[in-house]
Amino acid sequence: MSTLLTSAAAPAADIRLFRRVLVLVFCAGFLAAALGIPVRATFGAHVAVDETQYVLSALSLSEDGNLDISDELAERRWRAFADVEPPTQTAALPGGAQVSPHDPLLPLLLAAPTGLGGWVAAKLTLSGLAGLLAALTLWVAVRRFALPLRLAATGVTLAAASAPLAVYGQQVYPELPAALVTLGGVAVLTAPVTRWAGWRY
Repeated sequence: MSTLLTSAAAPAADIRLFRRVLVLVFCAGFLAAALGIPVRATFGAHVAVDETQYVLSALSLSEDGNLDISDELAERRWRAFADVEPPTQTAALPGGAQVSPHDPLLPLLLAAPTGLGGWVAAKLTLSGLAGLLAALTLWVAVRRFALPLRLAATGVTLAAASAPLAVYGQQVYPELPAALVTLGGVAVLTAPVTRWAGWRY
C-alpha cells in the first residue's frame, strides 16, 4: 500500500517542482530585464532611436485613440525620457497628422501601461514578457523536447539573465513579443497528436 501511495505522489511532486521552477525562471528573466530600465539607452535618453516612436505612438493610442503623434511632438512629450529632441521619423498626412511608420502592434500592446505609467511602465511590461519568454522556453524544452529539468532550467536561466536577452528584454522593440508569439507557435505545433480510434455519430 505504501508503495502505491509513493508512486502516486511522485508525479504530483514532480509537477509541483516543475511549477516552482517555472516561476523562478520567470522571475529571473523579468528581473534581469527590469534591472536595465534605469540604464540610459544613449548618453542623452532613457528611450532612444526607434524606441521613442513606439512610446509616443503608445501614448497617443492611450490618450487620443489614434496613431497621430503630432500633438505629442508639439508638446515635447519626449522630454519625459530624453534630454535631446529625437530625430524626425514621421510621415506627414493630409491635415497635419504625423504617423510614425513603425509596427503599430507594439504601441497597441503598450498603450494601456504607457498611459498609466509612462515609459517606465512600458519597459516593465516588456520585462514581464521577457520573463514569460524564459518560462515558456523552459516549458517547451521540458514538455515538448524532453530535456531534463535541471539542465533546461540552468540553460534558460543563464540565457535569460545574460546579453543579449537581458538587454533586449526591456528595450521598446517588437522583437521580444514576436519571439514569444513564435515560441507559442512552436509549443502548439509540437504538441502530441491525439488519434481517435473511432467516432460515434
